[in-house]
Amino acid sequence: MLTDLGHNAEPAATSQAALEILDRTPDLDAALVDVGLPGMRGDELVAELRRRRPGLGVILTTGYQATALRFDLRALDDVVFIGKPYDSAAMEQAFAKLAARQNAQTTAARLDATG
Repeated sequence: MLTDLGHNAEPAATSQAALEILDRTPDLDAALVDVGLPGMRGDELVAELRRRRPGLGVILTTGYQATALRFDLRALDDVVFIGKPYDSAAMEQAFAKLAARQNAQTTAARLDATG
């Protein structure tokens, strides 16, 4: 689905594999993270991705209800969330929302720099 929407995608079966992809892919600018990816909880993986690549855009997905998660989604307020099941239109909307957030952050950083 991601390639059909014009994105390059490299799937990872575990959290460790996702981190390895991040480490070897310097131009990676976003990650689609499934909460149920083996190895780490979703919030832990997001934190580690961001520690290694500050500003990385993240779309978090799950089929679980928010109340069933072992972490608070509100703590990840800068992450775009998309519930399962989703279709290509919902995924495209999630990536558009992520791009808008990243553009707003870039603009804010430029304005702060020119002060």
